[in-house]
Amino acid sequence: MFGYAKMRWNALLVVVLCLLFLSALWQRCANIVPPSGGPKDTIPPRLVQAVPPDSTLHFHSDRIVLTFDEYVQLANNYNDILIFAPRLRRQPIINVKLRTITILFRDTLQPNTTYQINFGNAVQDINEGNAIKDFSYIFSTGGYLDSLQVSGTVLDAETGLPDSNVLVMLYKNLKDSVVSREKPLYYTRTDGRGYFSLHNLPADTFKIFALKEDNNSLMYDDVGKEAIAFLDKPLVLHHDVKGLKLFLFREHPSTDTTHPASSVSSPSNGTSNKFTVQMNLDNGKQSLITPLQLQFSQPVAYIDTSGLSLLEDTTWHPIAFQLKMADSLHQQLQIFAQWKENTPYHLRIADSAIIDTAHQALQADTLSFETRSLSDYGSVELRLHGLDTTYRRYVLQIVKDQRVVYHTKIQNDTIKIPLFDPGEYQIRILKDDNDNGQWDTGVYYGPHPHQPERVIAVPGKITVRANWDNTWIVDVPAD
Repeated sequence: MFGYAKMRWNALLVVVLCLLFLSALWQRCANIVPPSGGPKDTIPPRLVQAVPPDSTLHFHSDRIVLTFDEYVQLANNYNDILIFAPRLRRQPIINVKLRTITILFRDTLQPNTTYQINFGNAVQDINEGNAIKDFSYIFSTGGYLDSLQVSGTVLDAETGLPDSNVLVMLYKNLKDSVVSREKPLYYTRTDGRGYFSLHNLPADTFKIFALKEDNNSLMYDDVGKEAIAFLDKPLVLHHDVKGLKLFLFREHPSTDTTHPASSVSSPSNGTSNKFTVQMNLDNGKQSLITPLQLQFSQPVAYIDTSGLSLLEDTTWHPIAFQLKMADSLHQQLQIFAQWKENTPYHLRIADSAIIDTAHQALQADTLSFETRSLSDYGSVELRLHGLDTTYRRYVLQIVKDQRVVYHTKIQNDTIKIPLFDPGEYQIRILKDDNDNGQWDTGVYYGPHPHQPERVIAVPGKITVRANWDNTWIVDVPAD
């Protein structure tokens, strides 16, 4: 009996174990495992059909239908990217549906003219946004395709660096004012390297401009705010023109004589802000290589220099100094002196020695400060290679955060600076045509139009280390 019971128990145990195994197997099979997927799609759409075909001659259709191998879309900013050249008076209608892009013309096309539709990188696939690079479509209403090309670079004249997303425009109208009165016949935009290329142009004579604008008017209509570049002579196009350089600048707007500038005066209600002064120091200390900067709360009208004295060290020994107003508002005063390292100084201002434009006198005060240490600075030696020795008006510019912090006329190919603030800098070479030591902008609208002064940007940066002799060989690019 006991043997029989044992057999039944063993059989029951086997059944239970089988059920547990099947249950576990079922749960494992029932788990939903997401597909592992494949590599990310990086392939842009491919044009499989164009009706009429690309490069069609004797074009007479009112539409173009482009079909791709996958669903497509246009970039959100396609209106800023899409270019029709020559420019059409009325922008065509663009329809995007599934795999097709349809272009419907609303203008009558000119006879015997080559047209180019440049999509840039606007045509993308829907899933990953992969763009067809520099996609374009060309056709002619005549019996041949124009094939001439103009290419080059747009540079910021003040920095010497290439400028991106700048309009480059061609006009057949050769009047100087055309850039402000008409939209261009042909135009394109520079890429991230400042490079531009205009294709499929006819043999003709053109005015060429570059324009940096914000209002998308395609015209130079905001002098002083918009930047312009131009060639001194019309561009005669009989063959390809490559390597063109256009130098972008903002010209000073002409003076408005109908609204003369008013002089600074005290408020009409008879009240004035308190007249005060403070020092602008470098981390609480005065630099050894720059003047002491004083900032006034109100414009300064009068300074009695006999009421100012600069005293040195703990002995309060008087030393020589010079004054210079640093801004047109007369609120920043520079004090030049031969500073000594780690030395206390005191600027004593007598009562009423400085008066503002509201006739308020600055109260008597003594401003105390201390200079930095020599070890806070590094020495700099630059050995210049590649300069045109026939040009005699080069100026070295050392730039930090887009601001020229040091400049000097280049007398020979080695420049030594005994004290320089540590940091990272860029080197520029100014061609100072008028020999005034600073960059001067150009003029387009005026009695004497002229190009801006040229600046050569040296690639890379230099790093000045404190308490170190810093020496570099500087290879200046060809102009």
